[in-house]
Amino acid sequence: MCSSLVTRQMPEFKLDAYDPVSGKYITVCSDDYKGKWLTVCFYPGDFTFV
Repeated sequence: MCSSLVTRQMPEFKLDAYDPVSGKYITVCSDDYKGKWLTVCFYPGDFTFV
């Protein structure tokens, strides 16, 4: 059975993300998106054993 997280409040987070505009890694956190809709997609790094 599948459960949906749609309409639930996201947990607090802080992580590094790649910014393709600057070509650098930046830190993003949940506070950056307060009051906005957000979809978070992630996957293990390329060429890892997962």
